[in-house]
Amino acid sequence: MKKKMAIVLSLVLACSMSMTAFAAPSPSLNTGNTPVSQVTVDQSVATATAGTAESTVSGVASATSAVAVGTTFATAKGNQALDAASVQLVVAPTTVAETTTSANELTKALTAKKVKIINKSGEKNISLLNREGKVKYLCSRNVYLTNSKGELVASKGSISIAKSLKEILGGYQLAENETIRAMYKRADGTFVALPVVIKGDVVSFALPSISGVVEVVFTAAVGTRQETLQSEKAPKL
Repeated sequence: MKKKMAIVLSLVLACSMSMTAFAAPSPSLNTGNTPVSQVTVDQSVATATAGTAESTVSGVASATSAVAVGTTFATAKGNQALDAASVQLVVAPTTVAETTTSANELTKALTAKKVKIINKSGEKNISLLNREGKVKYLCSRNVYLTNSKGELVASKGSISIAKSLKEILGGYQLAENETIRAMYKRADGTFVALPVVIKGDVVSFALPSISGVVEVVFTAAVGTRQETLQSEKAPKL
């Protein structure tokens, strides 16, 4: 029940936020008093736990994932329409090498002359730093969709995925004023902050349209956990 509740809440956030308003690099990314050029990405937790989690394969609409109304699926090659019931969701842990590469790319995105992080979290002002004033890189996951033949599947719309909070934290203890950020990495090196909901021992995040394997990076940051930021204007799913 907790997993489904968190999934639905993150889908509500994804569907209710203004995609146009968050379509450009957001000036609302907050690094406190730390100049962006001096931001440190601490990957110690991620390096210690990389590759230890198990890959999961499930239906895209299951006990640990959900599909927003209106979302469609088709093969990435050939564009053959598929029913959601035939689509599989794969979530796989990254290796130590992949984690290190991703942390380096996140550092580059943060310290670029024009910050390459886009805010689609549903919040107008988000902090990127944890209580220690660092970008605390917790872990990353490769996420993709396939059909019964193992072919990559593209989605148009939004899907939400739930994972255990313990798995994502990897031993890190969230302070009362901290939450989790989820960002997926685009091919051009840009990172996109996604809607995240934490409910009990479950964390869920909503992904927009994808057409292949995407890497989702999780970090700890100062902020209010989304279960306390309900939107009265969110549409019913």
